[in-house]
Amino acid sequence: MNIDQPGAYSFTQLLDVPKTYFGAGGRILTVNPFETGIDFNPPGGSASWGGISGVLSNQTDLQTALDAKQATLVSSTNIKTINGASVLGAGNLIVGGSLTKGITEVDFGPTEQGEAVVSVVDAAITATSYPVVTMYALATADHDPDDYMAEGVTAYVTNVVAGVGFDIAAGCNDTTWGKYAVTFAY
Repeated sequence: MNIDQPGAYSFTQLLDVPKTYFGAGGRILTVNPFETGIDFNPPGGSASWGGISGVLSNQTDLQTALDAKQATLVSSTNIKTINGASVLGAGNLIVGGSLTKGITEVDFGPTEQGEAVVSVVDAAITATSYPVVTMYALATADHDPDDYMAEGVTAYVTNVVAGVGFDIAAGCNDTTWGKYAVTFAY
């Protein structure tokens, strides 16, 4: 019951609603376009969804837009990788210089030790070259592809000499032995 309309005891007795249910079977109750009352409308009538309006089954432009939607991204399936590494995930992927110039091995030797150095001879190295090295998930004669992660092996560039080359120094968390693959680029 509405306080402003004493004596209204049913929905149809209110002033801003249809006066009868006759012919309204299966219809939907909506606010009228002037926002001053309520109307009964047939189901499937016109509606609005943000910038799209009208009858949903007539939205061929919506279906076309949905059909053009990008497929789910899956690394190494419909997304390329960089040097075998997925480009999915958080963070910043820094790509500079050229593509990988080469792959070499750092050799920790036959007994356990914590450091290894390998020299890369390349006359193309210049005073403004900034070589970058990355441990590479590649099996060697001594190790499986992921052993460098388990051993905590990392590498960095040192002793850059223009027109000659540079050294790649590698270290590990404790000690390790054998050869590990390293890529380099600049």
